[in-house]
Parts: sequence; structure tokens; C-alpha cells
Amino acid sequence: MTCFDLCLATSTQALRKLIFPAVALGLALAAVPAHAEILQGTLLLQWGDPQGGPGQGNRHERSKFNAILVADNGKRYPLDTTQALHAADNLYALANRRVAIEFSTDTQRTVQAIVSAANPESVLSVEQLKRADALAAAVSGTTRWITVACKFADIATVQKPIAFFQGQYGTVSGQLGHYWPEVSYGKINLTGSDAYGWFTLPQPRSFYVTKDS
Repeated sequence: MTCFDLCLATSTQALRKLIFPAVALGLALAAVPAHAEILQGTLLLQWGDPQGGPGQGNRHERSKFNAILVADNGKRYPLDTTQALHAADNLYALANRRVAIEFSTDTQRTVQAIVSAANPESVLSVEQLKRADALAAAVSGTTRWITVACKFADIATVQKPIAFFQGQYGTVSGQLGHYWPEVSYGKINLTGSDAYGWFTLPQPRSFYVTKDS
């Protein structure tokens, strides 16, 4: 299977929400039962075409969608995507972000809840953190982001020129390169961030976007 990470350009307003964990999500793990297990790490979401490469697979075969937790020790935990979609308030909004995932410790290891763990002390109690695989590491220094602009094969137009997305990483007031150093008191910068595209996907929109994905 050929996989690619689907990166979506995000507005400044949406990104501001990343540093303010929602109270509702925090409550999801506020009282974890004794039989639950919590793992922390980065949530990786991947979409890909059927095996055989672009244009070689069966056009009627559905695209692949994977959800993976990359723990602090580098171990990868594939997640049941149906469970993950139901366990998170908005799974896609947590892509490439640090999360805490609650699993049941039965033989099926069902995904019970997925919440942001950017500020773990506000999400988990000290006792619960001791049961987690690792504590959250402080985010600081250069944080490099790449925006990959993709369009569906049956849609010729693009929403914005690629220069628009490149400009979002600038350091002028209102741009992300200015916003993050400001709100982090100089601890975070986006040096080296860039945008590429537009890339045309091998299939039409209906192939990737379905009612049950």
C-alpha cells in the first residue's frame, strides 16, 4: 500500500485552539477506571491508494485509512479506525498532535477515548500519569511544518495558489511564524516550514471521501 500523510492547511484561528485543550475532552479521561490503560504519543493519520501504486489499483477498491499512535519510545500502535473515530471528539483535528489514548485492558484492547495531551497535567491526574508509558515532553525550539496541497483528480481548480500557504508561515503579524513565537514567549518558532503543491491525486473525490470514513 502506498501511503501519504494528508496535511491540511490550517487557519490561524483554528491553530489557536491547539494550546487551549477543550474542557469536554479533558473530562473524557478525568476518571479513568482501574482496568483502563493510558498510552501517550503522537497520533499519525495516513491515507493511501490500493496496492499497486497510483493508477494501477482497482478503481472500485476503497482507499486505505490508517490511524497509528507513535509512542515516546518509538513503538507504533496501529489503532482500529472505527474505534478511533468514535473515541475522539474530532479525530482529524488531533492528527500529528500529542495525544493520550485510553485502552481497555481486555484481550481486545478497545480504544475508549482519545484526547489532546499537549498539557497533560490538565488532562490526567498525577496518579494516571504514572500509569502512562511516558510523560509529555515540553514543546520548544524549531517546530517545522510542511503543508502538502492536494486536489482530487476530478476537480481542476485549486482553492488558493501555493504561495498563499507558504505565506502563512511568515513572520508578519497575523501569520503563523509571528503568532507562535508570540504566544509561546519565544519558545517556539516555525523556521524551515514550507508548503508544496498542488499535487493531483490519482482518484476522484468520491473515491476518498465516503459516508462511512
